[in-house]
Amino acid sequence: MIAASVVLITYNEAERLQELLPLLSAFDEVVILDSNSTDGSREICGNFPNVAVYQQDFQGFGKQKQAAVQLAKHDWIFSLDADELPNQAMISHIQELVSSHSPSLKSYLMRRKLEFLGKVFHYGKESKDDQLRFFHKAHARWSDDEVHEKVISDVPVSRLNGYALHKSYKNLDNYIGKFNRYTSLAAETQFKRGKKSSILFIPFKGAFTFFRSYFIQLNILNGFAGWLWSLFAAVYTVVKYTKLFELHRRNR
Repeated sequence: MIAASVVLITYNEAERLQELLPLLSAFDEVVILDSNSTDGSREICGNFPNVAVYQQDFQGFGKQKQAAVQLAKHDWIFSLDADELPNQAMISHIQELVSSHSPSLKSYLMRRKLEFLGKVFHYGKESKDDQLRFFHKAHARWSDDEVHEKVISDVPVSRLNGYALHKSYKNLDNYIGKFNRYTSLAAETQFKRGKKSSILFIPFKGAFTFFRSYFIQLNILNGFAGWLWSLFAAVYTVVKYTKLFELHRRNR
């Protein structure tokens, strides 16, 4: 068994847990901090002896993930989302690092490849999306951000071998549901930080986001799914800054 703790937060992720948890059987512990799921997620976790489930009301993504880290019994943490499926090369590398008698103290990036509407992106930013996910909990922690949270490390950073398939959205309905939630959280975070939004510049921000995603970040090479991803990225930007504008207008 790998003497490290996998940690993740969940809310109604039964379908994804059925795909993810079998991949994590080599780890000594999988900690799941659930936000009162109603879809049978807890029952699914009961089928895996290395999985421990805890309950906590959702506190925002950053704080919730850090709370899950604090529940782990091991010092080395592999922090995943339920929609991230690490391949065997990545798991084997973690095993090598943990079993080393004198591992160098570093934090490690996890490379993600996006799967969107059944299409795996092999080109552009979404095919090599590096996120810091494997770390020693005494030297790294999750930020307190409500959305777009990140791991903050005080030691050098390297990268794990292999990659994780990022199956972020089950279908368009799932995407749209997340879209509304994430744009609201992002706007609220910006508002709390004193950021402002000008209604005159919102269309230009959206247009630039599409141009950057589709052409500069090479999603043009990912076919129709790449075009749609870039379009949604632009709309996300427009909606986020419009919600921020509304927050300022309501709080004048």
